[in-house]
Amino acid sequence: MNGRGGKVKNKIILFTQQQEFINNIYNAHIIDFEYEVVDDSAELFESDQNEYCMTLFDLDSFKEDFIEFFSYLIKAYPDVKLMTVSSKPDIFHGIEYLKDGVKGYGNSFMNPVHLQQAIDVICAGNIWIYPELATYMIQQTPVSSNRVDLLMDMDSRDKEIINFVCKGMRNKEIAKILSLSEISVKKLLSSIYQKLHIKDRVEMIAFFSRE
Repeated sequence: MNGRGGKVKNKIILFTQQQEFINNIYNAHIIDFEYEVVDDSAELFESDQNEYCMTLFDLDSFKEDFIEFFSYLIKAYPDVKLMTVSSKPDIFHGIEYLKDGVKGYGNSFMNPVHLQQAIDVICAGNIWIYPELATYMIQQTPVSSNRVDLLMDMDSRDKEIINFVCKGMRNKEIAKILSLSEISVKKLLSSIYQKLHIKDRVEMIAFFSRE
């Protein structure tokens, strides 16, 4: 099946047994991606994950706890990008999924604009989470004076990139503004993460939002 929109940007797997969920995506005219529906785990493991930029996993279709399943899937396919959605997203489950390697977590019936944003962000290799979970993570992130000191010692380019990331900009957008390649931006971000002793842009946004 294909998303009905303009030029196809991404190809994803919809792992669901809910026709309503499929219809919601099919009828979202703004969505711009190809998708294939898979409704059981055996079929999922038989699919060639390298053909897809991500798997969108509908938690409401499957009643069991999938923490171990996600861990196994990610180990079997290290490059797989997995996003989970639920009609009743839960902060604490979301944190567990993210810790286990899931790249995104949100509401099954989110606004199509937000779903497209999530897919773009995750397929680009980043993490996307719904606002309430982001707020909770910000509140739980301890403020370290050492990080503030490290920030003061950074050069203007690093500070500029931090500012762009905290505004929600993707690597491609940052690269365009700074006249750099996406690879260069990725390397600069990795260096910034090391300097600040953080793992990713989610921690960066959480830290500087508190500051």
